[in-house]
Amino acid sequence: MNTQYDAFLGIISSGEMLSLSSAKFASPLGLNVLGTKVKQSFSNVFVKIYNLEINDFQIVKKDIKRVVKNYHRILVGLTLIAGNVLKSFELAKWLKELGCDVIVGGPEINELSANHFSTLPIVDGIIIGFGEHIIAEIVRDGLKQKIYTIPQYFDFQNSAVDYSLLFRIEDYGGVSMLWGGDCHLCNKRCYFCSRKKRGFGWRNPRIVWEELRYAYQKGIKKIYNTADTVAVSLGQLRQLAETKPLELAGMKIKCFINATQVTDETAELLKQLNAWAAVGIESLARVAAVGKGGTTMEDNFRAIKILAQHGVPMILTFVMGLPKETKESIEADAKEILRIVREYRDSIYWVTVSPLLVTLGSQAFEDSLTQNLPTRHEWEFYNPFLLTEQYFKKFCSVKIDTVYKTIAYLKDKISEIAPEIIFDSKGLDPKRWK
Repeated sequence: MNTQYDAFLGIISSGEMLSLSSAKFASPLGLNVLGTKVKQSFSNVFVKIYNLEINDFQIVKKDIKRVVKNYHRILVGLTLIAGNVLKSFELAKWLKELGCDVIVGGPEINELSANHFSTLPIVDGIIIGFGEHIIAEIVRDGLKQKIYTIPQYFDFQNSAVDYSLLFRIEDYGGVSMLWGGDCHLCNKRCYFCSRKKRGFGWRNPRIVWEELRYAYQKGIKKIYNTADTVAVSLGQLRQLAETKPLELAGMKIKCFINATQVTDETAELLKQLNAWAAVGIESLARVAAVGKGGTTMEDNFRAIKILAQHGVPMILTFVMGLPKETKESIEADAKEILRIVREYRDSIYWVTVSPLLVTLGSQAFEDSLTQNLPTRHEWEFYNPFLLTEQYFKKFCSVKIDTVYKTIAYLKDKISEIAPEIIFDSKGLDPKRWK
């Protein structure tokens, strides 16, 4: 079939945020789904997906130049996430100089930001929503408009993931899997949540495992499950566990699960999956006051105890800086985190402690809106670090620097107590981190 484009490249840029852990094992799933859709629709179109958080930038640039030399008209999709807008548009500028057409999408795109980005000459198209609904049409017919607003639900049944499209998959510590499900409280349960609602849906787990077989054969042993909470449907979780091939038994899966969903049965299914149970605990001192879907501190402690009893290793995540946070509440959180680490050190694989970061689509963003959104760089619609500073001044009696100092303290103390535990913090501003 004749198409307007004979090559599609998907790229996610690295960002400004500092991560204290180098154990990154998530692949750019959204771009991978788009690339797979293009490849399934047009076998003659070249497709490759790059991840500049993983792949070496100079190697990627060299490969893109090779593609430009060998193909006539190239469409490049860039995923915009909080903190990577500057580098994404620097890349877009370079790609335009090479003669590529550039479209953008992702979590940092909504009606407000799309209107802003549409004025930039380095952007040829913008997708609001889930791009798998429109990407094949764009590749076939070309760009017909600047902004595409498409359905805000994910097409689980008609989506697939071809991991062979990932550039240098051997560079990855692991890959993301596309299984299904979504949290019905998305954007409501967590004050800082900026996830887009995908809607409910499930893929055949046998197909999912078959897709992952390629990654496993390439040396990938870790999987990141992107479903918001893995136990939304106990029946679906059971099917996922029961259909996991023996050949892939050694693959570890990072699975999010809400504390209220942890039972003896779900814990056993997670163990059967060879999973890390990722439990978002947020602000321990205030969890009952922020309306986290009815989750209480007792729910969190009960979940940790059950997972430990069943031998399911845990990834515990904590967020500091929720509304009305105080110096005393942060000190109480730090003390409680260290108590949990001491008591359950043999069951904890990973601890993440992050400052609340205000990002587009979250309730925190809506509460922080001002007439003029702060920017740090050219091309930005807003800067998440600067907006977070405004948020702290408006809603918290504690300074953001106090949060950073607390995270540094916890990093050192956990290293002393249990050096085998990975300590991570996402969303740190390198300008503030010491």
